[in-house]
Amino acid sequence: MDAQTPQTQALLGLYQQRVRGVVLELAPHLVGDLDALASQVELAQVARHPLRLGFLGESQVGKSSIINAVLGQRVLPS
Repeated sequence: MDAQTPQTQALLGLYQQRVRGVVLELAPHLVGDLDALASQVELAQVARHPLRLGFLGESQVGKSSIINAVLGQRVLPS
């Protein structure tokens, strides 16, 4: 989609190229939900509404690592 920012393109590309396959192997029951979220990211970008994401999970499951990977730099300790 033309209206996507480079950051959005990078985030969706990372999901499609790296994250989705890992999730498909380790937790295939979550792929449908993640695909739906990826669609929401695309729609929010096209609509030009701010998108806020939250990461929930137990301690030491990789939340900070995913956030650092999406941002392309280490901003949170992991």
